[in-house]
Amino acid sequence: MTTQTPTRPEPLEASVLELRRALHTSPEGSGLETFTSGLVCDFLESCRPDSVLTRLGGYGVAACFEGRAAGQRPHPPAGGRE
Repeated sequence: MTTQTPTRPEPLEASVLELRRALHTSPEGSGLETFTSGLVCDFLESCRPDSVLTRLGGYGVAACFEGRAAGQRPHPPAGGRE
């Protein structure tokens, strides 16, 4: 049996763990996620995306990261349309 030596989390991993803890200390009811949305938005903005979309279906948040180089799509988009 091998034992792994615990390692320090990488900076991004540490910030994800911090976000997770914050989310679990302040649960909100479905459709009332104002605090949660703000935490997620702040976290995503710290990752320096090209844009952040908010108010998706209410309090939904998404980050968009544009590739720097041309490439192929690995899978067709939902619905099978380009």
